Amino acid sequence: MLFIALAKFKKKLSKEVIADNLLDIEADTKGQVRYLGIYWTLGRYDTVVLFEAPNEKVAMNMALHSTIGWNLFLP
Repeated sequence: MLFIALAKFKKKLSKEVIADNLLDIEADTKGQVRYLGIYWTLGRYDTVVLFEAPNEKVAMNMALHSTIGWNLFLP
């Protein structure tokens, strides 16, 4: 199943914050989630994340992990 998530960073973006998030993304790809694209945006949200997961439960677990580990806010 394909999923789309809108994300906004809680912290001010810096090279360190982005590097930490990329490490978390690499760790997630070893599981059941496959990232198809991460796009920077202008406006209310910082990124749009397009990913594939086997079901809604796995997608929600990834989203909940992201809000804690990646310092993101997912509406």
